[in-house]
Amino acid sequence: MNDASFICAICQQERENRWLKSGRNRHIAPLCWSCEESYRARVTAGSFMDRRKASQIFALSEALCGKAHALKWEAQYGRA
Repeated sequence: MNDASFICAICQQERENRWLKSGRNRHIAPLCWSCEESYRARVTAGSFMDRRKASQIFALSEALCGKAHALKWEAQYGRA
């Protein structure tokens, strides 16, 4: 891993930022842009980076909630 790469906390894939150093579609650790878009909430107040960080926090909490529900279902009904 070089300085511009990180592992996404949700999808566990290594993401590189060396080509997208700035701009709204760049990856911001600990989430890649794809996971952030999949799990995000629409935040309307605050500066751009404040909204982006709030969106990342919501995305992480949604991913954790989904994983917890899957584990609970698996414990109750067994693997699918």
